[in-house]
Amino acid sequence: MVITGLDLIADELPQKLRGKRIAVLCHAPSINSQYRHITDIIGESRDCTLSAIFGPQHGLHGETQDNMIEWEGEFHKRLSVTVYSLYGLHRKPSPA
Repeated sequence: MVITGLDLIADELPQKLRGKRIAVLCHAPSINSQYRHITDIIGESRDCTLSAIFGPQHGLHGETQDNMIEWEGEFHKRLSVTVYSLYGLHRKPSPA
């Protein structure tokens, strides 16, 4: 049996992340040994709050595969969280 790093993190979620707001930087293959995506695992946890998701050049799930297509992020309706693009028009943090 293969145990991924995500499996280990998920086992520690209740103890280490209780009450925390979590942001996740991930891509399509960010899955555990049961093929569950990290956003689903953390987003469905009752121990912490998923407050933001950051996705790579080709979109969170690889939906913009053509070369050099910029995407501006989206709102993940099921998890009720904003997905921010690391490859949009703004490639550095905006002023607070």
